Amino acid sequence: MSTATFFDFAPLLPAGLPAPAARWTGLAKYSFVGGNNDPDQVPVDGLTDAINAVLKREGKALATYNLAHGPQGYLPLRAFLTQKLKRDAGIACTADDILIVSGSLQALDLVNQTLLARGDTVLVEQESYQGALNRLTRLGVKAVGIPLDDQGMRMDALAAALADHKQRGITPKYIYTIPTVQNPTGSIMPETRRAEMLKLSLQYGAPVFEDDCYADLIWNGQRPPAIYAMSRHGGVIHIGSFSKSIAPALRVGFIVAPWEMMSRMLALKTDAGSGALEQMVLAEYCAPHFATHVPKLTRGLRAKLDTLMEALNEQFGTSAEFEDPKGGIFLWVKLPDNVDTLKLYQAALAAGRLDQSRAGMVDQQGLFRQPVAAVLCQPHARADPRGRRRAGRGVPQGVRRAGAKRQCGEAGSGLNRPANSSDRCPVAAGQHVAHRICPMTETASQRRTGIVLVIAAAVAWSTAPFFTKLLAFDSWTILFWRGLFGGSLIATVLVATQGRAGVSDLVRMGKSGWLVASLSTLGMVSFIPALQLTSVSNVAIIIATGPFVAAAMAWIWLGEAARWRTMLASLVALCGVAIIVSGAQANSDIIGIALACFMTVVIAAMTVTVRRHKNTPMVAAAALSNFLGSVVSIPFAHSIASVTGADLFVLAMFGCFQVALGLSLFMLGSRMLPSGQATLIGTLETPLMPFWVWLAFAEVPASRVLVGGALVMGAVVADIVGDSRAERPSPDDA
Repeated sequence: MSTATFFDFAPLLPAGLPAPAARWTGLAKYSFVGGNNDPDQVPVDGLTDAINAVLKREGKALATYNLAHGPQGYLPLRAFLTQKLKRDAGIACTADDILIVSGSLQALDLVNQTLLARGDTVLVEQESYQGALNRLTRLGVKAVGIPLDDQGMRMDALAAALADHKQRGITPKYIYTIPTVQNPTGSIMPETRRAEMLKLSLQYGAPVFEDDCYADLIWNGQRPPAIYAMSRHGGVIHIGSFSKSIAPALRVGFIVAPWEMMSRMLALKTDAGSGALEQMVLAEYCAPHFATHVPKLTRGLRAKLDTLMEALNEQFGTSAEFEDPKGGIFLWVKLPDNVDTLKLYQAALAAGRLDQSRAGMVDQQGLFRQPVAAVLCQPHARADPRGRRRAGRGVPQGVRRAGAKRQCGEAGSGLNRPANSSDRCPVAAGQHVAHRICPMTETASQRRTGIVLVIAAAVAWSTAPFFTKLLAFDSWTILFWRGLFGGSLIATVLVATQGRAGVSDLVRMGKSGWLVASLSTLGMVSFIPALQLTSVSNVAIIIATGPFVAAAMAWIWLGEAARWRTMLASLVALCGVAIIVSGAQANSDIIGIALACFMTVVIAAMTVTVRRHKNTPMVAAAALSNFLGSVVSIPFAHSIASVTGADLFVLAMFGCFQVALGLSLFMLGSRMLPSGQATLIGTLETPLMPFWVWLAFAEVPASRVLVGGALVMGAVVADIVGDSRAERPSPDDA
């Protein structure tokens, strides 16, 4: 009996190969990762007509490599690209400046093979496309991560990195950026920042490698010019793809580069040409149909994004942090610092929810990390009412936000990150909590931004007595005109700055937007009769309890534990308000007090709702709130038609500054702060009110107002300073 033996290849394998791939077992049922597109948006009929037409006309050219159009690719496709790039990205190039490749991955390989050697350094966005980062790792190249903000790569950080490398005698081989719909954050780098990048590139001799693969998928269809188009010194390589705009399986991309680089890459492209049939069908289809196809595709993707964000809000509340991207197919979701997303990824993989990771992170020391990102290929929630719930099942039940204490506790046990880890990573959908009370998480920078915004809102709100003293109308008339002007300003700014995206925010803000606007309106309209039916002192004291009410609501609804420092500061602020109003005449009308209590509760509820639904377009909700307040006041207003031109000017300033600016800033800032802290900072409005009156009308505030105001301000400052000190790492953590 003979024993079969199998040939062993292992001793023949060279060193440095990547780990072996696992066998493919099929797509996950609900696949949230991978750069796949929406199957229903593939223009099958149009592609079928195109392939029939072009094969009948030019099919015999398939007998010749490159279709007899040369190594740079099918000429009609390159001709289409010259027109498209000029129209959409501002790139003025000829067909000879374009090389057709087998998807953008081959473009990455050709650029890397031309420029890089083992040990070289490149600068990349700190969160970036994993396919690009993997290639750099395999080449033995050091990738240095440059931090991002909501406008893409930060130029101050890029300048510092370039200067540091120059001091060490290192010139990075390129600066890799995805400036238009960044993968995975979805940000768009503004034109001014692109110009600054070009300036730094020229100053330090590091070319820009611009990956524009997602640039067609912008919700409002408006984009800045490509960095390549803005360059006057030729130090930019531009790549793009049809994978996201038509179909990823076609594997067609392109490179736009100066001939000095193009000639070198052509010498390395030894595949005898990229797929000819794909090039032919794309050229035939895109010339007449591309401009009408892409808007339909983006509308479908936007609908899926709305579904995914609604599902995340429903299933995970505030524990999963994400921003509304400006386009693309990814949603970047951040989890608390103590979540090990690699373990989360493995748990989701085991449950059959996703198949591979497509986003990566690299820090400023070149250490590579592998988080997970969500894509918009699933689910079909608009057609299937169960789709929203399915989106929430994108990860195992044990790591989803659950109402049961047992699930929350058990989810934490296996997914905790070591205490000294600083990795903040995204996942497809889901979150981990180590306690029943699910923590809210923001970066220190976000909290600082939130504090500044809420302080600015309090300053804007505090101008109410100044404007009121300039007007001689009943409160409801003022509320009508103030709301009308405030809402109109916000809506106009939204549409002017964001175009169709701004209109979409106003039209499709969802239930959470209407809830925020309704609560804000209830607070505004209950404030006026409260002042009419009881004393200002009673109303002020009741409003000053807002931080406690908001903190309690946040604990009940969000599981957000109240911080003792904020509660102590709120108590001091309450004492300060009591001192301020101590000299006022008492009036204990029970209805007025009840209205003041109701107003305090609804404003606290609004603050917590803003926190709960972070990704609701809050500025649009502020516009709606103003309009609702204006409509509600009509039956009670007595002098709407009696205003003069001068009155209208004051009312316009009142509405635009005190309400539109104040409410918008508060809604934007309070979602970045614990609800109790946001409401505490808002109490700065009370001691600031007399300041404007003194400044404009020389009304000197009483000593009790100065003492009480100092207490309120001191309490707020102490809370903010204590918060910032708590964020500083200890020496043991450094």
